[in-house]
Amino acid sequence: MEYRSGRPTYRLATNTVGESHAMETAERLGLPAPLVARAVQLLGDDQRQLLALQRKAADAEKDFESARMDAEQREAAASTAIREAETKAAELSRREQEVAEMEAKLQARTVALQRQMQAELQAQIAVKEKQFQDVVQRLKLETQKLGSRFRIVGDVLEDLKVEVDQEAEAKYQAQNHLQPAVPGAMAAREILSPGDWVVVLAKPPWHGLKGQVERIHLANGAAPRVSVRLGANGKVKEFLKTELGRTSKPEGARKIPKPKGEAAAPTRDYSAMAF
Repeated sequence: MEYRSGRPTYRLATNTVGESHAMETAERLGLPAPLVARAVQLLGDDQRQLLALQRKAADAEKDFESARMDAEQREAAASTAIREAETKAAELSRREQEVAEMEAKLQARTVALQRQMQAELQAQIAVKEKQFQDVVQRLKLETQKLGSRFRIVGDVLEDLKVEVDQEAEAKYQAQNHLQPAVPGAMAAREILSPGDWVVVLAKPPWHGLKGQVERIHLANGAAPRVSVRLGANGKVKEFLKTELGRTSKPEGARKIPKPKGEAAAPTRDYSAMAF
């Protein structure tokens, strides 16, 4: 019978050498201590050594059993871990397969969409090109229709330009050959610049007065008008160029002052221009 901590477990242990627990049982059952002590004394040395060996064997067996059970538990835990790892590996492989299948489907879908978009774009381009060609054709037709009208208008404008040029040339020729309005006066094309001294040869109220040229006013086809600041009163009067004659600066004359309150006229260099 198997014993645990000096008490029977009432389990049969086969193929093992059991230790006698008579003394422990007698003490546990309350037999007189002197009687138990005398029984121990009556045991021989061989029996005592055998009991000691049996105890060691029992302890070793207990240690072995404990180690075996611990090893079995570890083996079971390792087996469980291996099964879990295999399960996870299988799940991971399955998911990788699913991902690969999804990637393949996505790639195929992308290619299909690209082809569809290219086809639609080509169709739109073809439509736009057709519309553009239609517009170009209509413009060509309209241009051909309007071409004759443009040519007629161009001919009319050319004729008008020729007439204007001829009239301008006639005025220029007439101006170029203008004679002074009074004897001794300047011709219309004679060069005159601001600051030059002139003498008035026409208009009796101003006849004989001298002054400085302030400004020269251009005139198409006619003699230019000249603004002159008179030396007598400093006022500015306008005369035809053909009514003025050249004169020298009076001795001791200074720049003619402007009357008070008169705004300054803008100056401009006409020295390089011929009138």
